[in-house]
Amino acid sequence: MHIHFLIPCYGGQISEATFTSFVRFIARAPQWGLEWSLDTLVNESLIPRGRNALVARAMHNPRATHLMFLDADIGFDPEYILMLLQEDVDVIGGGYPKKSLPIDYVINPIGDGEADDGKAEVERIGTGFLLLKRDVFQRMADAMPELKYMDDCGLDPSINEHLYAYFECGLFGEKVFMSEDWLFCNRWRALGGRIFISKRFALTHVGSYAFSEAAQADLLTRLSAQLMAPAATAATSPLSSPSASNASSETAEKPASRSTKAKPAAKTVKAKRPAARTKSAPKSTPKPAGRTTRRKGADSPPAN
Repeated sequence: MHIHFLIPCYGGQISEATFTSFVRFIARAPQWGLEWSLDTLVNESLIPRGRNALVARAMHNPRATHLMFLDADIGFDPEYILMLLQEDVDVIGGGYPKKSLPIDYVINPIGDGEADDGKAEVERIGTGFLLLKRDVFQRMADAMPELKYMDDCGLDPSINEHLYAYFECGLFGEKVFMSEDWLFCNRWRALGGRIFISKRFALTHVGSYAFSEAAQADLLTRLSAQLMAPAATAATSPLSSPSASNASSETAEKPASRSTKAKPAAKTVKAKRPAARTKSAPKSTPKPAGRTTRRKGADSPPAN
């Protein structure tokens, strides 16, 4: 098995998280019996053209059984790549947050997104951590010959035969403008292909942040709103498994059940209050004092 990694390095840069993650993978790959090769691309202002050029380079490598897009701002554990390979599907990726808070993921789920042995089918997925079998691109090239184009920006002439506009931005459906990764997913699914996301891990997405008091206030407001409904947050997370979602639902129902039981107890305490007000026992008698102490505890708000 041979993975050809494709890393677009816009401006010739790569994050420390991506660099160290890849170095750790290099150290582990021999233990797993994996071969690999790498292509990067710098100083390409058009993202779709850059991705197409990288695919052409990988397809020119006859040893490559898989192609893997890895963005230069993604942090990962080496085992994540092995997890994707073990699923043995045509297209599968990892989930990573958008560069915003609260956390939201770069995927479009299908239906309720229920997992099947650690993966779930999605309609679209970002290309930041995406593993594809070589056959995916061959099938697309055979089915869509109109995507063939010739290089006009000085690339290696030997890859011309593999240059196809697999990735391009454009209008889709009811005049919806789509990014190159979203449109690629649409084309693959139009051929009957399926796309999956692994639910066994979540990635790190590196980005910059503008620090200001206004940004802090906005973040606190949004996070407070999110924390007020933890069960809803867990249920809508694209990387939560069905078992985790069910557990969250059960947990969410229990407080309501306890609250319902607590109300009759509170009413019972109120009904006994007249007896407490009319007690005539002498101060030296311990029993009324003991009953008063217990009523005070009962009048306290339920612990739950």
